[in-house]
Order: sequence, then structure tokens, then C-alpha cells
Amino acid sequence: MAAVTQLGFYGKLPSRGDFIRRRVPAAFLDIWDGWLQRMVTATRHALGDRWLDTYLTSPVWRFALSPGVCGRYAYTGILMPSVDAVGRYYPLTLVAALPEGAVPLLHLVEQAQWYDRLEQLAVDALEGDEAFDLDGFDAQVESLGGELRPRVLPATLDAPAGRPVCFELEGLNQVTLSMLGVLAGELDRRGDGYSLWWSEGSERVHPCWSLCPGLPQGELFAAAMDGDWKGHGWEHRVAAWQEGEPAVPPPPTVPPRLSSSGISHPGHVREVNEDAFGEFPDLGIWVVADGVGGQESGATASRMVVEALRGLDPGGDLQSRLNRVRHSLNRVNDHLQHLANRPVDPVNSASTVAVLLAGEAGCGYVWAGDSRIYRLRSGRFLPVTRDHSLVQGLVDAGSLAREDAQVHPQANIITRAVGGASDLELEVGYGDLEPGDRFLLCSDGVHGVVTDDELAAVLGQGDCADAARRVIDLVLSRVARDNATAVVVDVMDWQ
Repeated sequence: MAAVTQLGFYGKLPSRGDFIRRRVPAAFLDIWDGWLQRMVTATRHALGDRWLDTYLTSPVWRFALSPGVCGRYAYTGILMPSVDAVGRYYPLTLVAALPEGAVPLLHLVEQAQWYDRLEQLAVDALEGDEAFDLDGFDAQVESLGGELRPRVLPATLDAPAGRPVCFELEGLNQVTLSMLGVLAGELDRRGDGYSLWWSEGSERVHPCWSLCPGLPQGELFAAAMDGDWKGHGWEHRVAAWQEGEPAVPPPPTVPPRLSSSGISHPGHVREVNEDAFGEFPDLGIWVVADGVGGQESGATASRMVVEALRGLDPGGDLQSRLNRVRHSLNRVNDHLQHLANRPVDPVNSASTVAVLLAGEAGCGYVWAGDSRIYRLRSGRFLPVTRDHSLVQGLVDAGSLAREDAQVHPQANIITRAVGGASDLELEVGYGDLEPGDRFLLCSDGVHGVVTDDELAAVLGQGDCADAARRVIDLVLSRVARDNATAVVVDVMDWQ
């Protein structure tokens, strides 16, 4: 059994004038070498004058072969374009036989780092000159083979059609592996074996994986060189993951009726108010923004954030409208980044943002930075957003108590903002709406000096205008070194 776990190599190297072979079983090579020769001939015919350039720039392919493809055992390794010292082109293969019961599919998941090292070892060998140490390379290959520890399934896992089945595990970390084992069993039952191929790709070939009955025959492998999968006879699929739609209950037939009021104050210390807010009830949008950058530049940034939402299309479902909010804020981010990076008179500015978006099916929140949205429902007052700040990161890591965050000396350092980086990271949340709900949108000039319990107390009575005024009055009763903005939104009833 020891012989089937060794890693060897076969093919051409630039430092040698003929084929080289170390620890590659004859049973494997008898099939593999014949396939490689046919593949080279077929791809030369298919690609014509393009063959040499395409061959030399084709990607490194990792492969796993099920039992029966190249003999009794399963095999795994890499295949890459190569050439010998006198200019004859032939691929280099590094390959290891796997023990009986090994599942080739698992190697895509479990052995990623091992394949990375194997690939780098082969690439380094192709860059060697006449002084290349073949014996040293051989020793490295053999050593790396000794690190391969494939998992073995004592029995094939299968899921009988139409029957409930349970797979007992040693731990939940084996869920994915056992699922792959079931899938491998399904593939095994298809016929005489299969080959799996996967690669990071090249200039012509996108990162991908492929599945083929047996080995790719004829000109099929030309697609692995030039990326034209359909043109060379493959079925082609694009596995593009997308952000899913939120699972929400059926929407009411009419939108809720909401009222709001907002107040912003520069505070007791600053002359310029860098906060801005917007109430756009016809759009179902309320927003608070806190400028960063000092004086007028911060104020400009926060106003840009608010104005970008003023003219949005109110049509469509909640998700479509949330997407439009995000796109608008990304455009502001791009503009602020342009101002910051222009060679003449650069302006560094940014802004936090907290957006409440109401719809028939509930509501959504979009935010970046430490401006917050709270919800008061049935006497319970809770934040529905989570600060993007240094102290929040410390709290999350368990190195700072939540009650100490407000007085931390670095409490004002934020980690996300519109205009703060080339790629804007917005967080999105979803909620439902009930009559009697009250929302508070506020800048850190509010929650930085007033506790959540104090906010809950002043928000628990009066209409929107009274509540917003009481929040700002409470802030101004303190030191109030920062600008302070509060927007209160009430869900009245359904129209």
C-alpha cells in the first residue's frame, strides 16, 4: 500500500533533453502518456497557428481521477505546459496515487494549500537552467508527497432515492465532507469513472472547475488552454453567486402612514455643523449624515450624501429601492475619492450615513460609520444598526466592556464612511413595521453623550417634534462638544 501514496513526476523539464520519470506507476503511465500524446496532437490540429502561444500561456491544471480512469487507483496531481532543453513541447505531470476508499472530490476542499505548494514547486522547476538540481527537486517532490493525508471512506455513502437517510458523524466539521462523499458516490455510479479539473486560470481561461467522464478526449482539452469551452464541445455554465432577496412576509396592500421631525445643532464647541439630515416622506426615506474632514469639507460631504437620496425613484419593491440607495451612495463615494486624489487642491472629506427606508413590506436600513438607527417598540428601545468603529471592534473582540465604549479615548474613530476608501462598504439590514413603532436616527453627537436608557426615556412620550426636541435638549444639557442631530420617525397606522 505504501507505493500508492507516493508523489512522482513525468514529462519534460527545460533543464533536460529527454523525458524524466520518478515514482510514477507503470499502470498509470500506460494510459496517461498515451492520452497526453493524443491530446497534444488533437489540440495542435484544433488551434492551428495559435497552438504554441496558447500552449505556453495555458494555466496549471489540478486534477483528480476516480478509480478506473487510469487503472485501479484514484490519482491526483497537477498538469502544466513544459518544454525540454532542445525545444520539444510536452507537459509536466506531478501525480500521486490515492489509497483505496479515497474520495477525489474531497481534495478540492481539503488539500488547497498542498496543491498551492505543489504548483509552486513545479513552476520553480520550469524556471531552472542547465544547472538545475534534479535530485534536489526530486527530494522536494517526494517530501511533499509524504505530507498528503487523504481521507478514506470505508464504505461508499449513498442517498437512496425517495428514502429518508441519516449520516452519523464524529462532529459537525464533517458535514461538508460527508456531502461530498455522497456526491462522489453518485458520480461513481454514472459509469467507468470521471476526471475533475480545476485551475486559477490564465489570461485566456477564467478560474473554473470541470467534470468529464473519463479523460477529455479529442480537442476537448483545447478549451483548457484557450478558455473556449463551448467552441470545443463542452457544456458551459457560469456559477455566479448573487445576493439573495430577503425572505419577507406578503406585503400589506397599502403603505404605512409615517410622520417625522428632525433637528440638528452644532453643539457648544464647534462653529460649523458638519451634520446633515433629510426627511423625504414621499420617498419613504430618512437619513442622517455626519461629515468627517473638518469644517466645510465635512459639511459638504454630509450634504452630498443627503442630496444624493433626494431625487431617487420611489417605485419598485423594497429591495429595488435599497439597491438604488446603495448605488447613489457609491456614486457619492466615487466623487469624494476623486476630490481626495486629484493632483491640484485635493480635498479629504467623508461622511457617515444612516438611512431608514420604509415600504409596504417592512423597512430597510443602510449605514456606514457610527451614525445610528434605534427602534422603540412596546417599551423596548434597541439599536437596529451596529457601529463601524474602532471601539465596536474592541467590544466584539471581548477586549472592551460595552459600558466603557462611550468614554473610550478613541470612541470617535470610525472604520467605514462614504468617501473614506475607494470601495465603500455599506451594511444593510431589514425589519418589519408595526403601528406605534418609533425610530430614532442620530449622529454620534447624540449617542456619544447620552445613554440608551436616557434616550428611551425622552422618546417614550409626545409626538415626533416633541421627541426630537427633547433629545437635542438632553444633549445640550451636557458638554456637547460635537454636532448633534436627531430625526424621529413614527409609524402611525396603515393607510
